[in-house]
Amino acid sequence: MTSRLGPYETLLKIDIVDFQDYVQLKHFGIRKLSYKEQCALFDLESFDVDEHKEVKNWKPKSPDKKKNRLKYLDGYSRQDWEELIGSEYYILCDKLENVESILDAFRLYKLGYVVATFSKSQRYDACQFHYPRFIKVSKAGLLKINVSELKEIENLFLEIRSISNKKIKLNLERFINAPNTYHHSYINLVGILESLLTGNDNGELKFRFALYMNHTLKNAIKSEIEIDFITAKKLYDIRSSLVHSGVSKKFSKELYLLLRDITREILVWSIYNPNYNAEDDFLKTTFPLKK
Repeated sequence: MTSRLGPYETLLKIDIVDFQDYVQLKHFGIRKLSYKEQCALFDLESFDVDEHKEVKNWKPKSPDKKKNRLKYLDGYSRQDWEELIGSEYYILCDKLENVESILDAFRLYKLGYVVATFSKSQRYDACQFHYPRFIKVSKAGLLKINVSELKEIENLFLEIRSISNKKIKLNLERFINAPNTYHHSYINLVGILESLLTGNDNGELKFRFALYMNHTLKNAIKSEIEIDFITAKKLYDIRSSLVHSGVSKKFSKELYLLLRDITREILVWSIYNPNYNAEDDFLKTTFPLKK
């Protein structure tokens, strides 16, 4: 018997090769759909898929037989339909906020474009998910997720949904909705780290910013990111120059990407450890109490 489908606000197409434990990702709502279920979901009489999982022929149901299980599907172009139809696995969502939280988890997990296809095969181009459309993008800069990493992303997704700390929630929003221009985004990223690491004390900001950043990465997170104290202070100098003069001779795309990766790691750490205080942890580590 065909299981109940829809109505859904949207869905993510998942192309997975040799993936057997999808049922464990229950919070993502990943489901394997049969041919019959796909026809029911997309209101199709039939469709054909070639050896590359590309849809070649599909026949929609007549208007009087359509169930409209996918809202807004009528607004999709033929190319959009062909991108969506024919995958075995889908993330089916009845609440739009779940989709946003899922995408937030992917954005935080790694740097790169959020993609809608997860596959062990690197032979085919991936698709960037850009709600509510699928857009072809080049492989350069794509967020590449291994199947084994989906469980970690699911855990992060569950943490994001349960955030109660207002400061962390605000800084997550600042990170996800960062400006598109390098300089504005750079200033925003430093502001996030200031908020998470330095508290309300404005004294010696550059020194404390660099000190607590290094301490949190090396001692708390045990991060693989390598950054010395001089480079950490340079990151703050660039921010100051951009804020006060609009330019910085020290700015580079490499330092921007380093800052973004550092911000991502510390923000994820804060989500999992909402009561973490960088200054207290630094003092306890540097000046341990005598027993």
